[in-house]
Amino acid sequence: MKEKGLVLILCVLFLFAALPVGAADMVSYPVSDLDMSLELPASYNYVFTREISDDDPILADWGMSKSDLFDNDAVYLEALTEDQNDEVILLMTRTDSSETYEDFNAFSREELMELTEYTHTVVANNKATNVAYSKYDIFEDQSQVPFLKATGRFESDDTHGGVIQYVTVLNGNIYTLTFNFYGDDDISKKEAVMTEDVVASIHFDKVSSVDRENDNIIYMIIIAVLVVIIVILLVIIRRQKYSIRGGEKNHAEKTNEE
Repeated sequence: MKEKGLVLILCVLFLFAALPVGAADMVSYPVSDLDMSLELPASYNYVFTREISDDDPILADWGMSKSDLFDNDAVYLEALTEDQNDEVILLMTRTDSSETYEDFNAFSREELMELTEYTHTVVANNKATNVAYSKYDIFEDQSQVPFLKATGRFESDDTHGGVIQYVTVLNGNIYTLTFNFYGDDDISKKEAVMTEDVVASIHFDKVSSVDRENDNIIYMIIIAVLVVIIVILLVIIRRQKYSIRGGEKNHAEKTNEE
C-alpha cells in the first residue's frame, strides 16, 4: 500500500511539473469593438478598453476622462503595469489601400521582407518618429496572420527606454501593437519573449478570405502601412499625459479579480 501511495504522489508531482510555466500569469482580454481578444501578463494591472464607462472611478484616480484616454480614434486598448514603466497600446485603422489589399497572408515572405526593408529606410529618414529602430523582422508564430516586427529605442531627451512594435493587415484593417519599456537601458530577453507571447495569443473572431489579383499593389499597402506607423510613432509616448494621483486603484478592468 505504501508503494502505491508513493507512486500516486510521484504521478501527481509529474503532472504539476508538466504544466506550462507562466501560463497562469496571462490574462485574456476581449476587444469587442475589433472582434478580437488577446492575453496580457497579469503584471499589467491597468487595462483600458473602449468599454470602460465615462464615470469609472479609475479615470478620476488618474486625473483624466475617457475621451482623454482615447483621444486618438485609432486606440482601442491601453495597458500599464503598476509602476507605469511598461505599456501596451493596441491601434487599428483602415485605409483605402488596406481595404483593397486586405491580408498579409497573401504576401510571400520575400515581399514582407521587402516591406520591412523599405519601412526601415523611410523611418530612418523621418526624424519626427522619436524612435530609432535597429532591427526589423517578420513574426510568423501568430496562427492567423504574420506580423512585421520592429525593435528600437526612444530618441527623445525626455523619454528613455525601448520599443517593440508589431504591425499587420487583416480583414482590410491595419493593426499595430506597441510595447513600450520606459527607463530600461536595454529590452531584456524576457521582455522580448513576452511581447511575442502576447502577439501569438491574439485571436481574430472573423477572418475574411481574399484573392490576390495584382502583385504591384504591394506598393500601395506599403505606403498605407508606413503612414500608419508614422502616426503611431508620434503617439506612443502618450503615457506622459497622465499618472495615477492616488486613491483606490482597482477599478480599471484590473486583471480579472472581479
